[in-house]
Amino acid sequence: MKRLMVLYLGSIISALLFGCAKSTSPDDSIAAEVSGTQIGSLITVKNVDTLLKRTDYLFTYPGIDYQLFPDSLKNKRLYAHIPYGATSGEMVITEKDEQILTADITVSEECPDTVVVSWFDLTYTLREKDAYLEGLSGPLSWEGTRSNDTLTLSISGLCGAECSFNIVLKFKKASPGNLPAFISMIRTNSDVYTGITERDTLKAALIKIQDYNWTGIVSGKVFSEYWEPRGLTFWYDFSTP
Repeated sequence: MKRLMVLYLGSIISALLFGCAKSTSPDDSIAAEVSGTQIGSLITVKNVDTLLKRTDYLFTYPGIDYQLFPDSLKNKRLYAHIPYGATSGEMVITEKDEQILTADITVSEECPDTVVVSWFDLTYTLREKDAYLEGLSGPLSWEGTRSNDTLTLSISGLCGAECSFNIVLKFKKASPGNLPAFISMIRTNSDVYTGITERDTLKAALIKIQDYNWTGIVSGKVFSEYWEPRGLTFWYDFSTP
């Protein structure tokens, strides 16, 4: 009987000491991977707490004096992008105001003083759903029109209970395989009650084109400090009725 009691007590003590211990395997440690050195390159942070929300995490980038939320949180991974304006140096990630990781990033692309159009040279593919904007009544998608030699993409919706917005992006027609020339990008915000409209014209940005087909898909991403540092994705298929 004494022997059984000793074994029983030993099992309880072992459970208390070891049963709740967290794994210290290197595979469980928080780590960051950066897919490249261009603005818009994908940043993946592994092994974060999925019980938290995306907005519980903040990224501080070298060269930028404010913090940004990650793009998404899925399967214990945070996804973000090197934002417009970031420079080479130390990136800091916090979880509920507590620092959980620092990592060095290298940025080889400079921010232009004008709007520069280039091919999408990043390591991930843009999809239609990546271009949705969150509206008060659900996701918002882009619309497209063509007139003479001008291609126009637009998206609009409510930006609050008293505010509506409209974004219009225009390119010149280009032959297959060639980059389109940028014409303009304008955002307007209108106060529903006062009728006052504010108009903002894009003056400096990197526009990266993934697809440009006059009769098919047009997609890409706009990186600009004042509009959306993480990048504003556009996507529209002209072959769809």
